[in-house]
Amino acid sequence: MSRRGTHRLVGRAAELARLSALLDGAGRGEPALVLVGGDAGVGKTRILEEFATVARARGATVLVGGCVEVGDYGLPYVALIEALRAVEQLPGGDQLLRAAAASRPALGRLVPHLVDEQPAVPLAAPGDADETERLAQVQLFDAVLGLLVALGEQKTTGPVALILEDLHWADRSTRDLVAFLGRALRSGRVLLVASYRSDDLHRRHPLRPLLTELARRPDVERLDVRPFGLAESGELISALSGRRVDPATVQRVWERSEGNPFFTEEIVASGGCIDDPGGPLPTTLADVLLARVEQLSDESQQALRVASVAGRRVHHRLLAAALGSDPVDVESLLREPVQRQLLVTDGDTYAFRHALLQEAVYGDLLPGERVRTHATFARLLAEDDAGPGEPRLGRAAELAHHMLASHDLPQALKALVQAAGEAEKVAAPAEALRHIDQALAILDRVPEVGADRWALLLRAAAAAAASGDPMRAISLAREATQLPGIEALRCAEAHERLAHLMLEGDQCGPESMASARRAVELAPVEPPTRVRAKAIAVLARVLANTRDDDECEQMCTLGEEVAAAAGAADVAADLIATRAVLASRRGMHQDVEQHAAAVAAAEAAGGVEVRLRAIRNYGWALYDVNDIPKAIATYDEGIALAQRSGLLLSSYGTELLGQLVSVLVLAGQWDEALARASIVRGSDISATTWVDASVASVLLRRGDPAAAAALQALRIRGMDDTYVGAELRAWSAVLAAEQGDTERARQELADALRQSSRWHWQGDLLLVHRVGAEIEADIAVRAASAEDRAAAAVNARGHAASAA
Repeated sequence: MSRRGTHRLVGRAAELARLSALLDGAGRGEPALVLVGGDAGVGKTRILEEFATVARARGATVLVGGCVEVGDYGLPYVALIEALRAVEQLPGGDQLLRAAAASRPALGRLVPHLVDEQPAVPLAAPGDADETERLAQVQLFDAVLGLLVALGEQKTTGPVALILEDLHWADRSTRDLVAFLGRALRSGRVLLVASYRSDDLHRRHPLRPLLTELARRPDVERLDVRPFGLAESGELISALSGRRVDPATVQRVWERSEGNPFFTEEIVASGGCIDDPGGPLPTTLADVLLARVEQLSDESQQALRVASVAGRRVHHRLLAAALGSDPVDVESLLREPVQRQLLVTDGDTYAFRHALLQEAVYGDLLPGERVRTHATFARLLAEDDAGPGEPRLGRAAELAHHMLASHDLPQALKALVQAAGEAEKVAAPAEALRHIDQALAILDRVPEVGADRWALLLRAAAAAAASGDPMRAISLAREATQLPGIEALRCAEAHERLAHLMLEGDQCGPESMASARRAVELAPVEPPTRVRAKAIAVLARVLANTRDDDECEQMCTLGEEVAAAAGAADVAADLIATRAVLASRRGMHQDVEQHAAAVAAAEAAGGVEVRLRAIRNYGWALYDVNDIPKAIATYDEGIALAQRSGLLLSSYGTELLGQLVSVLVLAGQWDEALARASIVRGSDISATTWVDASVASVLLRRGDPAAAAALQALRIRGMDDTYVGAELRAWSAVLAAEQGDTERARQELADALRQSSRWHWQGDLLLVHRVGAEIEADIAVRAASAEDRAAAAVNARGHAASAA
């Protein structure tokens, strides 16, 4: 936010007061998220600049970052990285970041220059790219959340204000981070402010779903910045011109600018309207902006045109090289645009004062001029791989953008693959998918590059799964299985990935079974390989889901042998966990011991994912045999592991929390259950439905009127047919019985029994039978009371008739 206007802030007292009040609340430990919306040029940045100044004066730590237009480079986390650089500028900031990265290793992805190495808890085994990418992003988000809370807890400073500008340009990963913080930021002295252009949000704009999601949250504020009225515009025009302007001129400028402050500034700066009140006004904003540019010398205009091809911001040395000039000469070329407030400087970079100005200048270029200038930037970036004065992160994405724009497809393909790798390193799977998609689109047009379509498809599938698009992931993996001429082992791996993705995406059916079997058939028996072991493990899980227990048992035995021979300890642990699930379903007494063995094997293998799965299953097995204290202790162990790994708010962490809350409710520890539930309630992570169902049951048991609405909300979310369906229907039966609807209560119980049988969980069966017995007992009591009341009424009528 280095684009401060030269005049004092006009109006906006109400907006500043609201932001200041929210900052006060953050200082009291009441975090908040503010969405600042308004048309381009309406003054959002100016308000946020003023707010940042006020916040710093009051002792707050202010971190500011701006998003770059995704259409330019697709750079992940640009705004966040810029904000983290602001942390480094704080007194002792680099040491603080180093300490934060040491305790939260995922931060090292964004500030690699502050860590000596990249220590990380192993998430999944090598080759399990979709699990690794998905969990890595959750780790990163959790680390950012922890850093913000830790910054706010410093006793020497005030609260933290994180300001992210131009969210309409945010990459998918940044949007996901904002959504995560909006859900997870429940404590700490933190205020998150995000601005966006409301006039850019067309019907299919990717920011719309996020805004809709956040608008439903009671702790999210919307601050709409409106255009100026006539009086405010007059005040602004007088401030800009340095004297009082006649009302007729103010009226003309206000009508033409429609109260937009930036448009007003540009009309005044373009000259004529103040000195010649009767003169014509420009007809469009582009005319206004280009009229300002045309006031420059020819050389300065050319420098501005070249700078517009680089984007909103360009480094001094890179621009000098693109202009073919000495850096000292470039300073003289750019002095005039800087003095006229068309460009602003920030250290070693130049930035257009407003994005609309860069768009207007770029849009005025001739097609050939654009192509040649993009080619120049591409050549310079390729020659200087480190990039003059810029960090390495994002360089490949920028290079790919210029290569594509200059029609150099072979080099663009190479840069896109490299950019995807950079995005994967910083846990930005959506951006990795975007780059790989672009690479796949041009692959056939540049056969000389020799890119590997099979490898790209599986990388894309992993990125799609990690970014929350399971159906796209399945489609990409399916395409990889259908490639002609690939060797058997590769085809087996593609089929294994397809079956695994379908299993994880609740698409377990004939296709997943066929792919799992095909993977086992194609993977060579000798020598034993990790691919074959994983194929057998996936087939075993598919068989378990389709209740083919005998073949599942055989696959577990075979898979453990192959995994042992291939040195795939984590796959062996996964197979042990699947065998233990079979034992639980069969009601075998030794199933608890088998689950304990799975936990031990997973711990020895070292992967977090399989450990969390094994611990989750072990806790539920302990609950099934009514060992409640040990079940609670086991869940606590898993939750601690998830927390240490930065995965507490991943699906694994929330499933553990959900099951723990459910067990605590049934154990009668309601207050403790509600305390644990508060960690994740309200999150959109699907596993938290278990938590919400358990909270609804506590409300129901306590006679809280909110119970009915809580249960109805769960049903509206379509949770009847999920893994919490049996519990949800059981509590709905209780509510129906309390409302005197005996028939509906019994129907809900019957549906609950069918659901618990479908998911094969003894704990649910016990719950349903227990609730059913309580309901039937209550119905009997009510019936008896009704008979007594009826008999008493008959007697009363008899006595009344006798008296008459």
